[in-house]
Amino acid sequence: MHHTQEPPIPRPEHYELSYAAAHPSRFRRALRWADRHPGWIVTGLVAVIAAVPVYVIAHDNPARGAADHAAVVAKPAAAPPARNAPEYSPPLPDQLAGDGMWIVGKQMKPGVYQSDAGVSCYWERLAGLSGTYEDLLDNGGFRRGPKLVEVRATDFAFTSQGCGLWVMVR
Repeated sequence: MHHTQEPPIPRPEHYELSYAAAHPSRFRRALRWADRHPGWIVTGLVAVIAAVPVYVIAHDNPARGAADHAAVVAKPAAAPPARNAPEYSPPLPDQLAGDGMWIVGKQMKPGVYQSDAGVSCYWERLAGLSGTYEDLLDNGGFRRGPKLVEVRATDFAFTSQGCGLWVMVR
């Protein structure tokens, strides 16, 4: 019986690299880079996290917010009431709670309202919901102490952000 000696199994350092191993994808190169530079990754994340509030504050336009709220306020047309049926409308509240927009005469009564919110309070009286400067009748807030606002029957809407509870005082 004749035994032939089998060739030795090559050691791993003699294997040729596959094309995928020799040419890693962009994703694999990015992972390798991130593994070697964790400080840069942390610095980038901190910069992004710090930039988000700056962007939000810089792009916060209360007049534009009125147009955004218009879609929430607008309701689909209801079916017309039956003939000879009295039209029902619920009584309007004397208090407004939380942030939002209220249509004068439909969702809130005209009158003088007071809020004891802090300096983060902002309010607007609006002639319409276009979101343009022309629809802004009056605005205020951002000061210490109680805030008094006279919402007139000729106003179209009233908006409030960060003011908490508004109570009608007269």
